[in-house]
Amino acid sequence: PFCMLASFEDITLHKNAERIRLESENSYYELFNNVTDAIYIMNAEGTFLDINAGSVKLYGYSKQELVGKKPDFFSAPGRNNQIDIRSILHQAYNGNPQQFEFWGKKKNGEIFPEEVRVFEGNYHGEKVLIAMAQDITKRKQAEEALLESERKFRELIELAVDGILMGSPEGIIIGANSYMQKLTGRQHNDLIGKNINELF
Repeated sequence: PFCMLASFEDITLHKNAERIRLESENSYYELFNNVTDAIYIMNAEGTFLDINAGSVKLYGYSKQELVGKKPDFFSAPGRNNQIDIRSILHQAYNGNPQQFEFWGKKKNGEIFPEEVRVFEGNYHGEKVLIAMAQDITKRKQAEEALLESERKFRELIELAVDGILMGSPEGIIIGANSYMQKLTGRQHNDLIGKNINELF
C-alpha cells in the first residue's frame, strides 16, 4: 500500500519575525529615500554600494549611473586638491567621523560646494561607510555677501575724515580708524584694549 507521512509545525513566530524584518527594511528604505540630504553607502575603498533619492536629485545622475562609482566621479576638476579623500575614508572607517567641504560637479556641468559628513555604519550585516552630503551654495553666498559687506564697512570707516572709535559696552576700544590714530597720536595697537577714558 502507498502511504504518506507528514509533519506539521506552527511557524507563527517565524512568520511574525519575517514580517517585522520586512517592515523594518521598508521603513529604513522609506526613511533613506525621503531624507533631503544625499546619502551614500560605501565600502572601505569608497565604492558606492547604494545611494538614496537625495543623491539622484543633487547630482542629476540615475542610481544605476552612481552605484559602483567612487567620490572622484563627481569631483569638480581642480577644486578638491587639498582634500585627501582616501585618508578621510580610512579614518572614518576606523571609527573617527569626518566632516569636510567638497566641490561637486553635477551631470549638467554645474559646480557647487557641499558639506560632507562620513562615519562608519552597518549595511546588511556588513561594516560600511555612510556619507551624508548637503548643498551649501546658499550658505556660501551668504558668507561671501557678509564678507563683502564687512569689507565695504571697514573701507568706509577707514576713509572717513572723522576720528572713529568702536568700543564694547564697557568702554573698551576694539577698533579705530586711521584718522583717530592721527588725532590721538597713537598707533592702532596702542588704542586697542584701552578704556576710552584714557584718551581724555
